[in-house]
Amino acid sequence: MGALLLSQGKTAEAERCFREALEKAGRVLGEGHPDTIMSVSYLGGLLSSQGRFAEAEPYYRKTLEKSRETLGEDHPRTITAMSNMGALLVNLGKFEGATPYYRDALERRRRVLGEEHPETLQSIGNLSILLSFQGRHAESEPYYREVLEKRRRVLGEDHPDTRVSINAMGTLLGSQGKFDQAELYLREALEKRRRVLGEEHLDTLFSINNMGGLLRVQGKLEQAEPYLREAVEKSSRVQGAQRPATLVFTGNLGRVLQQQGKHQEAIDLLAPIEPAARRALTGGNARLLAGPLPTHGSARVGHGYDAARFALAEANLLEAHPIYLAAKDRGPTHKDTLRCVQGLVDLYTAWHAAEPGKGYDAKAAEWKAKLPAPEPAVEPADKR
Repeated sequence: MGALLLSQGKTAEAERCFREALEKAGRVLGEGHPDTIMSVSYLGGLLSSQGRFAEAEPYYRKTLEKSRETLGEDHPRTITAMSNMGALLVNLGKFEGATPYYRDALERRRRVLGEEHPETLQSIGNLSILLSFQGRHAESEPYYREVLEKRRRVLGEDHPDTRVSINAMGTLLGSQGKFDQAELYLREALEKRRRVLGEEHLDTLFSINNMGGLLRVQGKLEQAEPYLREAVEKSSRVQGAQRPATLVFTGNLGRVLQQQGKHQEAIDLLAPIEPAARRALTGGNARLLAGPLPTHGSARVGHGYDAARFALAEANLLEAHPIYLAAKDRGPTHKDTLRCVQGLVDLYTAWHAAEPGKGYDAKAAEWKAKLPAPEPAVEPADKR
């Protein structure tokens, strides 16, 4: 019942069922019984699906430990527990720690289950995503294409894993700047999720958000805004306004508003979510907190000079910059980090214009030095 409720997106009801099952299985069957282990796994998976990764970690570790003890290293459930442990570490931003779990699971699944078993395909997909998170996009693309082709053929077009691969392929191509190709995959994923899962399932909401995000990076801001508003409105109603997914969607909508010059609207949207974002987006999710901070800061600058507002903008931007520097998939030259640096340059330039002689021009120059040098102008060829 818990699994069915979870598949319908009814997470609160599912959690009650999972906790009841776990308590009774542990008491009646014992900690090492396969059914008890499965209940531990289900509860960990639910917590993870809600972004509650720190809460989920002990359940994942216990599932793997008990599966190894009871079932053995090559049992399919043990291999699944290895894979799940890798996925949790990815969500915590511990990419290097995830790698041995993913590679071990893939090697065992190839050997035990075969090359085209759905769980082997899942492991190939997991490794492809991990490589992408590490910035190794060219290395990951063949894995993405292999798993998508095999899932379409083996599992069918509307299977949940096939939909995941279609969406992942679109996301990868978008990250490589192949926007036209990416759009085809993301639209296909969204159409299938709307039709199969319904309008308010979390996977559908992520696809709506992804579609808006792709349009945004192409500069199609007016087309992006309705998608992002839809994702925020539905996620707020179904998941709750303070859930990690809703907070991320809200940050993305705020960015589109700020880029369109709707600065006050962006401020009104982002200011109320800051406390919730600080509570929910911590640990490996800290990078997600950094997302709305530069947007909020830039919106405060774009709205025009006010000493208190500029001070808040400075705090936003200075908080985000070290988070991006420390993130394994960002760093000093990543576009998100540079966007934050540019926001600080714009802030101090505007502040100097409003309050000259207070050293803001020096701060602007200091941050501008962190931006890459502009490309040199190319002289036209001599046509003689």
